[in-house]
Amino acid sequence: MEDAIKLFMLNRKIDDLKRWFSEREFEASSSELGKDYEDVKALL
Repeated sequence: MEDAIKLFMLNRKIDDLKRWFSEREFEASSSELGKDYEDVKALL
């Protein structure tokens, strides 16, 4: 049972990381660079 819980938690962390990487990949692929400092801050 303890191993099943550990596996579940690991799979959940993996899913969270996949989602995070996907979001970062989308942001990094954007061609929008911002016009000024405030625009750049908003993009982050």
